[in-house]
Amino acid sequence: MVAGDQNTLVAVRTRLLMSKSPVAKSLLDLIENKEIGPLKSFSSVVRDSYGPTELYFPKLNRSMAILTTVPSQEDLHDIIRRKFESHDNKLGSSSASLSDPGATSSQFLISEGALASLRHSSGYLATDIVLPNMIVEEIQEKCTPEKRGLRHANELFTVPTTVSILPQDATLGLQHNTEAFTYSTLLSGSMVWMIWPPTEHNLATLRNAYDAFAKTHDQDSFKILEKFEYGVTFVQKAGDGLRIPPFTPMLALTMEPCVLAKYQVITKDSFFACLEKLPLYMSYWATEPLGAQMKAEFGRGIVSAIAEILTGAFDRIDLNTMRNPIKEKSNILTLLRTWDNVKMGLIGIMDPETKKRLKHVWVTFLTRTTTQRCLICGGAVRRDRPGHEEGHFSRFHFENE
Repeated sequence: MVAGDQNTLVAVRTRLLMSKSPVAKSLLDLIENKEIGPLKSFSSVVRDSYGPTELYFPKLNRSMAILTTVPSQEDLHDIIRRKFESHDNKLGSSSASLSDPGATSSQFLISEGALASLRHSSGYLATDIVLPNMIVEEIQEKCTPEKRGLRHANELFTVPTTVSILPQDATLGLQHNTEAFTYSTLLSGSMVWMIWPPTEHNLATLRNAYDAFAKTHDQDSFKILEKFEYGVTFVQKAGDGLRIPPFTPMLALTMEPCVLAKYQVITKDSFFACLEKLPLYMSYWATEPLGAQMKAEFGRGIVSAIAEILTGAFDRIDLNTMRNPIKEKSNILTLLRTWDNVKMGLIGIMDPETKKRLKHVWVTFLTRTTTQRCLICGGAVRRDRPGHEEGHFSRFHFENE
């Protein structure tokens, strides 16, 4: 254990000096060159760069943990052993788009030797492979975010808790957090984090790196850390909970074998913000081997989310009496005002079947209301003419069909 506050540069530097990872050197350089600061920062400029309130600044302490009681190391070993005793070497990994917690899962292969090791009572301590985002039912049952006060007043969706097993000196490579507030609890081990705010400069810098890597597949494309602004760094230890705000560029390096549990919340604000950040998502998907699948799942998830919003699932509003202009603040109103600005980007990532479903969701909503004015633009709608609402939507608010 490192003496002193884990939010200080001394604590981070001490840990990085102990690491055998080649990545540690570049992270140490950021500290030595004063290009990143401690999480325990009182600079209002740094804090304000992350967002409008403290909620958008990373937070590390035990109150952020998603488990009321973190399992003992012995119990954790047994939970993981039981998980792998019940599986062959094809293990499901939750790859769901955050906008669609029900998206299909993928599978990855584990070597027979690694599987045998993981079935040992302390096997994950010796494994050298990364096992990401697994569903571990015994851990999910112990997660009580509502009791921990980690629910959001304006949340739209939550993503079920997943568990990742990370070997010593593993790097969680540079990328942006998704549209979720991510609450991660370290169940075992320790790791160094670096997180930057989602400023326009930082996200443009990251997107350029994504684009360069997609063309060259050269990892040097991500040697851009010194170009970021207002970053913070800290050490997360076993039992610590960490809140990572939406869209923040981030990376992490494990100091020892780690087991990390993660729970995510998508709020109204972060969901609508993600609709406007599709260029960033597109650049990221281009770097991933499963990028096409990720894009397709994201598109399906967006349609599911829009369907729930337009059926009034998150609002107390009578859809049958809606009139233009809508005066009540609601998720429906936000979507109506946002739609024309984001429609082409969203439609562009969807396969024909998903696009067809999206159009059906909108037409069903618009034809359910009785207003004589389009709820999106205020244009006249002739309800005495069958199909006029659908025609108006297709012409002005879909693909100009």
